[in-house]
Amino acid sequence: MITAASLSKLAFNPQSGHFATAAKTSKEQKAQKSGEERGDARMAKWLSVLQTSPVQPANFSEDEISQRASQAQEYSRRKMAAHRIHQKDLVDKLALKRAALEALPPELRAEASQDIWVQFPMNRQRPYTSPPTQGFPEA
Repeated sequence: MITAASLSKLAFNPQSGHFATAAKTSKEQKAQKSGEERGDARMAKWLSVLQTSPVQPANFSEDEISQRASQAQEYSRRKMAAHRIHQKDLVDKLALKRAALEALPPELRAEASQDIWVQFPMNRQRPYTSPPTQGFPEA
């Protein structure tokens, strides 16, 4: 039963259109606080997983440092040599392509020198290592 005394305790907020709720009891406050602490503990656990450990500097002797430097230089030399071989191969192929275009008759050269931007058909057959089986449904 609502009495005038109980209505006077309720405060109406005209901005929100709601009555104010009662203050939380100490049990509710403790439960909310322990929930926040559990959430903080979970968050701390995930943050500890994401944090990296500090990197300790390696202690190498002068011989090891010079040996690793020479290994790095040798690796760099070999990689550059492989790169130069690859670049020379590309240049040779382009030169052969230009020579082949020059060898064509003039009426075919104009058509052959145009770029083709047509996409491959989507139903293009794939190459297989064995011939198709007779009577097997094609997918």
